[in-house]
Amino acid sequence: MMLRLRGPGTSGVAQNGMGTALGKQRTVVAAAAVGALGVGAVVGGVWWSGRTTGAAEPRSACATTSRHALDVTAARLCVALSDGGLPEILGVPGERTRQGMWFGAPDSSRESDDIVHEMVQVGPYSVAIVRYRGFPLTEMEGGGKLTVGGHRADWFTTTTNGEQSWTVEAAWDAADSGAGTYSVLISNDRSPLGKEESLRLSTAIAEKVLPTLPDWRS
Repeated sequence: MMLRLRGPGTSGVAQNGMGTALGKQRTVVAAAAVGALGVGAVVGGVWWSGRTTGAAEPRSACATTSRHALDVTAARLCVALSDGGLPEILGVPGERTRQGMWFGAPDSSRESDDIVHEMVQVGPYSVAIVRYRGFPLTEMEGGGKLTVGGHRADWFTTTTNGEQSWTVEAAWDAADSGAGTYSVLISNDRSPLGKEESLRLSTAIAEKVLPTLPDWRS
């Protein structure tokens, strides 16, 4: 059972019919993403899954010859995370950034990249970016409490199987026009992260990685 909250005292309920439908879809995505971070596997059997590798050369593991939208977008997210200086941000400078897995949204095909999830491993840490197309933060109550790279951003909590985690989410553009959002999730396999540390690290990664992505707009 998964509960999604958008901050203190808010319910995370969307403000209109379209937002409610999209919010439900994102709830499934968040549950699967958090479950994947925790157990390194697809949750509930509802995802279309792609490569899984522990290659020593991160960028080479990101490469794809496919022209399908899902594959191309996942490869771009993979490169951004590999080049994002994650070992230094996470305080484990001797570790490599190794590719974990990537997923597409439930019922999607590789021609659709409406929702794409990419995960990497850095020592004891698992870091994921989830890319959502066509969903403004303002469709959810309590949005806009943070700023990432000058863009409207927010945080929310997710509870899966009794374990709570915190996610930082930022709009693609500064105006939060509804083009899309990125979510950054992080976990530590050896020691559970509290709210303050989780949000600090997720925000630092978002500030470094998200502006390098092609959908990020000034």
